[in-house]
Amino acid sequence: RAGAQGFRADRVVDELVFSGMVSRIGDRLVLANSVYAGVAALYSEVTDAGSSAEREVWNLIRDVELGLRQLIRDTVAKEKSRDLDGTIKAALGEQAWVVAVGFQNRANSRNEQVPSLTGTLDILHFLYLGQLLRVLRAGWMWQRVKRRFRDKRWLEDTFRAVTAVRNDAAHFRPVSEPDLARC
Repeated sequence: RAGAQGFRADRVVDELVFSGMVSRIGDRLVLANSVYAGVAALYSEVTDAGSSAEREVWNLIRDVELGLRQLIRDTVAKEKSRDLDGTIKAALGEQAWVVAVGFQNRANSRNEQVPSLTGTLDILHFLYLGQLLRVLRAGWMWQRVKRRFRDKRWLEDTFRAVTAVRNDAAHFRPVSEPDLARC
């Protein structure tokens, strides 16, 4: 949000460790002061993590999104004359490609600065769900993956339903039972 103060995750972790609320063990944070955590919980606005149906659907959406990324990676890897970045750039267009690469560069730069975050992330980690659909529907890619889906229209309709629920869940908005059922 414009004008809002941003917080860097690495600085938040440093403050939690410095305050004694958590301890760092390897790349994990472990609650170290239950009294402090109990007091902090009194001031927390988080009161509901969603219904069990919402959590279940959210986990399925995560699994599907991760699976689609892997499907795209594997499909490109089988095509010796193709590369992942070129395939995605062609499917998304220059403008969306530049935005995704910007996200990727910032994240990989942060990962280099935080020892507990290792490795670089490929471009697929920075695509929106709708962009994954665009990559899947693109020319040669669709010819390779279409047998995994009923047809293009079914895939598009499913993505539309899932994207609506995913966006609500990602922004902590309630999700209706009919929307959950469509996923």
